[in-house]
Amino acid sequence: MTGLIVVLTASLLMPLACAGREPALRSGRSGMVEPAKPASAPNQSKAGQSQTKEIAGNMKSFKIAVVQHASPVADKAGNLEQIISWTKKAKKAGAKLVLFPELNITGHAGDKAMVKEAEPVPGGPSTNRLAKLAKKLDIYICAGITEDDHYIHYNTQFIVGPEGFIGK
Repeated sequence: MTGLIVVLTASLLMPLACAGREPALRSGRSGMVEPAKPASAPNQSKAGQSQTKEIAGNMKSFKIAVVQHASPVADKAGNLEQIISWTKKAKKAGAKLVLFPELNITGHAGDKAMVKEAEPVPGGPSTNRLAKLAKKLDIYICAGITEDDHYIHYNTQFIVGPEGFIGK
Protein backbone atom coordinates (compact mmCIF):
# COMPACT_ATOMS: atom_id res chain seq x y z
CA MET A 1 0.00 0.00 0.00
CA THR A 2 1.56 3.26 -1.09
CA GLY A 3 0.39 6.68 -0.15
CA LEU A 4 1.01 9.73 1.98
CA ILE A 5 -0.60 11.01 5.16
CA VAL A 6 -0.10 14.52 6.54
CA VAL A 7 -1.52 15.41 9.96
CA LEU A 8 -2.20 19.09 10.67
CA THR A 9 -3.55 20.95 13.67
CA ALA A 10 -6.50 23.19 12.84
CA SER A 11 -8.87 25.43 14.76
CA LEU A 12 -12.61 25.53 14.41
CA LEU A 13 -14.41 28.79 15.12
CA MET A 14 -17.56 28.22 17.13
CA PRO A 15 -20.03 31.05 16.49
CA LEU A 16 -21.09 32.87 19.66
CA ALA A 17 -24.67 31.76 19.00
CA CYS A 18 -23.49 28.14 19.39
CA ALA A 19 -21.67 28.69 22.69
CA GLY A 20 -22.63 25.95 25.11
CA ARG A 21 -24.08 23.73 22.38
CA GLU A 22 -22.56 20.89 20.41
CA PRO A 23 -21.40 21.95 16.94
CA ALA A 24 -23.52 20.62 14.11
CA LEU A 25 -22.61 20.24 10.47
CA ARG A 26 -25.45 21.07 8.15
CA SER A 27 -25.66 19.88 4.59
CA GLY A 28 -27.73 21.00 1.64
CA ARG A 29 -27.63 19.64 -1.88
CA SER A 30 -25.19 22.34 -2.94
CA GLY A 31 -22.83 21.78 -0.01
CA MET A 32 -21.97 25.50 -0.02
CA VAL A 33 -20.48 27.00 3.13
CA GLU A 34 -20.21 30.72 3.78
CA PRO A 35 -16.62 31.89 4.35
CA ALA A 36 -15.75 33.10 7.85
CA LYS A 37 -15.49 36.83 8.36
CA PRO A 38 -12.16 38.12 9.77
CA ALA A 39 -12.15 38.25 13.57
CA SER A 40 -10.10 41.42 13.81
CA ALA A 41 -9.06 44.41 11.77
CA PRO A 42 -6.23 46.97 12.11
CA ASN A 43 -6.86 49.91 14.50
CA GLN A 44 -9.66 48.09 16.24
CA SER A 45 -11.58 49.76 19.07
CA LYS A 46 -11.53 48.35 22.63
CA ALA A 47 -14.99 46.89 21.99
CA GLY A 48 -13.65 45.20 18.85
CA GLN A 49 -10.65 43.85 20.78
CA SER A 50 -13.02 42.43 23.40
CA GLN A 51 -15.08 40.75 20.68
CA THR A 52 -11.89 39.28 19.18
CA LYS A 53 -11.00 37.75 22.57
CA GLU A 54 -14.51 36.30 22.86
CA ILE A 55 -14.21 34.76 19.40
CA ALA A 56 -10.77 33.34 20.19
CA GLY A 57 -12.25 31.79 23.34
CA ASN A 58 -14.64 29.87 21.09
CA MET A 59 -11.85 28.31 19.02
CA LYS A 60 -11.34 24.58 19.33
CA SER A 61 -8.14 22.94 18.05
CA PHE A 62 -8.09 19.47 16.55
CA LYS A 63 -5.95 17.41 14.19
CA ILE A 64 -6.83 16.77 10.54
CA ALA A 65 -5.22 14.01 8.48
CA VAL A 66 -4.99 14.55 4.73
CA VAL A 67 -4.38 11.31 2.82
CA GLN A 68 -3.33 10.73 -0.78
CA HIS A 69 -3.23 7.12 -1.97
CA ALA A 70 -3.52 5.07 -5.13
CA SER A 71 -7.17 4.23 -5.82
CA PRO A 72 -7.42 2.16 -9.00
CA VAL A 73 -10.65 1.93 -10.96
CA ALA A 74 -12.54 -1.39 -10.63
CA ASP A 75 -11.06 -2.18 -7.20
CA LYS A 76 -13.63 -0.72 -4.81
CA ALA A 77 -12.99 -3.45 -2.20
CA GLY A 78 -9.23 -2.82 -2.25
CA ASN A 79 -9.74 0.94 -2.13
CA LEU A 80 -12.02 0.59 0.90
CA GLU A 81 -9.41 -1.55 2.67
CA GLN A 82 -6.85 1.21 2.06
CA ILE A 83 -9.26 3.82 3.44
CA ILE A 84 -9.78 1.72 6.57
CA SER A 85 -6.03 1.26 7.04
CA TRP A 86 -5.24 4.96 6.49
CA THR A 87 -8.07 5.98 8.84
CA LYS A 88 -6.65 3.78 11.60
CA LYS A 89 -3.21 5.36 11.07
CA ALA A 90 -4.77 8.83 11.21
CA LYS A 91 -6.53 7.94 14.47
CA LYS A 92 -3.25 6.70 15.98
CA ALA A 93 -1.68 10.04 14.98
CA GLY A 94 -4.41 11.84 16.94
CA ALA A 95 -6.55 13.04 14.03
CA LYS A 96 -10.24 13.78 14.59
CA LEU A 97 -10.96 14.28 10.85
CA VAL A 98 -9.44 12.37 7.92
CA LEU A 99 -9.78 13.68 4.37
CA PHE A 100 -9.50 11.49 1.27
CA PRO A 101 -9.38 12.59 -2.38
CA GLU A 102 -12.26 12.68 -4.83
CA LEU A 103 -13.43 9.34 -6.19
CA ASN A 104 -10.98 7.43 -4.00
CA ILE A 105 -13.50 4.64 -3.38
CA THR A 106 -14.44 3.91 -7.00
CA GLY A 107 -11.22 5.17 -8.55
CA HIS A 108 -10.67 8.12 -10.84
CA ALA A 109 -9.91 7.79 -14.53
CA GLY A 110 -13.06 8.62 -16.49
CA ASP A 111 -13.45 4.87 -16.99
CA LYS A 112 -16.84 3.13 -17.43
CA ALA A 113 -15.95 0.90 -14.48
CA MET A 114 -16.49 3.91 -12.21
CA VAL A 115 -20.16 3.94 -13.20
CA LYS A 116 -20.48 0.17 -12.76
CA GLU A 117 -19.30 0.52 -9.15
CA ALA A 118 -21.46 3.58 -8.38
CA GLU A 119 -23.77 3.37 -5.38
CA PRO A 120 -26.29 5.55 -3.54
CA VAL A 121 -25.11 8.12 -1.01
CA PRO A 122 -26.23 7.78 1.72
CA GLY A 123 -27.33 4.18 2.14
CA GLY A 124 -24.81 2.46 -0.11
CA PRO A 125 -22.50 -0.25 1.21
CA SER A 126 -19.37 1.94 1.15
CA THR A 127 -21.00 4.85 2.98
CA ASN A 128 -22.47 2.45 5.56
CA ARG A 129 -19.14 0.67 6.08
CA LEU A 130 -17.27 3.93 6.61
CA ALA A 131 -20.00 5.21 8.95
CA LYS A 132 -19.54 2.10 11.12
CA LEU A 133 -15.77 2.63 11.12
CA ALA A 134 -16.20 6.30 12.06
CA LYS A 135 -18.41 5.33 14.99
CA LYS A 136 -16.01 2.61 16.15
CA LEU A 137 -12.96 4.92 15.99
CA ASP A 138 -14.77 8.12 17.07
CA ILE A 139 -13.48 9.98 14.00
CA TYR A 140 -14.86 11.91 11.01
CA ILE A 141 -14.13 10.57 7.51
CA CYS A 142 -14.54 12.52 4.26
CA ALA A 143 -14.26 10.32 1.16
CA GLY A 144 -15.14 10.41 -2.55
CA ILE A 145 -17.23 8.04 -4.64
CA THR A 146 -19.16 7.78 -7.88
CA GLU A 147 -22.73 8.23 -6.67
CA ASP A 148 -25.74 6.61 -8.34
CA ASP A 149 -28.80 8.77 -7.76
CA HIS A 150 -31.62 7.08 -9.71
CA TYR A 151 -29.30 6.27 -12.65
CA ILE A 152 -27.74 9.75 -12.67
CA HIS A 153 -24.08 9.64 -11.68
CA TYR A 154 -22.18 12.20 -9.63
CA ASN A 155 -18.64 12.73 -8.41
CA THR A 156 -19.63 12.93 -4.73
CA GLN A 157 -17.63 13.75 -1.64
CA PHE A 158 -19.36 12.74 1.61
CA ILE A 159 -18.64 12.90 5.32
CA VAL A 160 -19.49 10.42 8.07
CA GLY A 161 -18.80 10.61 11.78
CA PRO A 162 -19.48 8.88 15.06
CA GLU A 163 -23.16 9.86 14.67
CA GLY A 164 -23.36 8.32 11.17
CA PHE A 165 -23.86 9.97 7.78
CA ILE A 166 -23.52 13.77 7.98
CA GLY A 167 -23.72 15.05 4.42
CA LYS A 168 -22.41 15.20 0.89
